[in-house]
Amino acid sequence: MAGFDAHANTSSEPEHATAPRAARFGRILFACYAIVYGAFVLLNAFAPTLMQNELGGISIAVWYGLALIAAAFAMALVYDWACRMLIRRWQSTSEGSL
Repeated sequence: MAGFDAHANTSSEPEHATAPRAARFGRILFACYAIVYGAFVLLNAFAPTLMQNELGGISIAVWYGLALIAAAFAMALVYDWACRMLIRRWQSTSEGSL
């Protein structure tokens, strides 16, 4: 498939120079998601009547769960975009120094 070649952006270096920044950004996104997911679990555990309320005929818990799935997908897209930008920036600066 176009744009999904796993080896297109492979660096010859064992560890890409942008890996530490990408890992830090990934940890930040994971912490954000863990907080939102933790709030979901705590609400279900300690305020189940709140989660049983309905919005549009569907319980708040279901809406929150769907929002968690959408948030995870959106965060994955943001992470992929940010990593690609880091690699492009690194490649443009390293090509200029050669």
